[in-house]
Amino acid sequence: MVTLAYLAGGTVLIKLRQRRTGRYVYMPVSAFLLPVYLGVALQLVFYGLSFIWVAAALGLTSLYISLQSELTFRDPLTNLYNRSFLLHYLSSQKKKVPLAGILLDVNSFKAINDTLGHQEGDRILQAVARMLQEAATDKTVAAVRYGGDEFVVLLMDDDPAQTQLFCQRLDRCLGQHNQTAGAANPISLAAGMARIELGTGDTELFFQEMDRKMYEDKAAFYQRTQKDDARAGERR
Repeated sequence: MVTLAYLAGGTVLIKLRQRRTGRYVYMPVSAFLLPVYLGVALQLVFYGLSFIWVAAALGLTSLYISLQSELTFRDPLTNLYNRSFLLHYLSSQKKKVPLAGILLDVNSFKAINDTLGHQEGDRILQAVARMLQEAATDKTVAAVRYGGDEFVVLLMDDDPAQTQLFCQRLDRCLGQHNQTAGAANPISLAAGMARIELGTGDTELFFQEMDRKMYEDKAAFYQRTQKDDARAGERR
């Protein structure tokens, strides 16, 4: 009974944390619990035989293997999921799952690297990753560093209001960061969103749509920047 109580408590904690940090972060812990639950059930059925420790050993082995596998799906700089995880997730889903994807790109990132150095660029990428995690809602599936200064956020699209909520929370996080970090080097993001129903949708078109809308947003940002610079030059 004590063992079952610990397992039940662990399961509840996992579910609570999953809601706050993402659906797939705790897969290795779930893989560890399953064999232990099975061992407890077998020990209850076959009285006098001890299955719990064997099951715990199997669970620890599966936990180790799962943790090693998860490391291949993690970006070492930001600790977000990486491109390999994103492609694996999209290709492995067979059920019809409505998803919204948001492709984010840091504006003027090359100029930041060229003028302030790559260490400052890395700090900006880490700051964006923290903001994506802080902005996550219950409908956030995963935040991914897609490559370079590009990020992808996947959200369940069964409630479109949750996608809007994520965007609002991300805008708030950006505003707070830029105010606290000072206006010398504020972070600005270009965004493009697309929708897909996994199991039936075309993932290539999904990425193309996100990419197209993101570049439209980036072009509008640079146009606004040029106009602001021209107005500032006229005032001088």
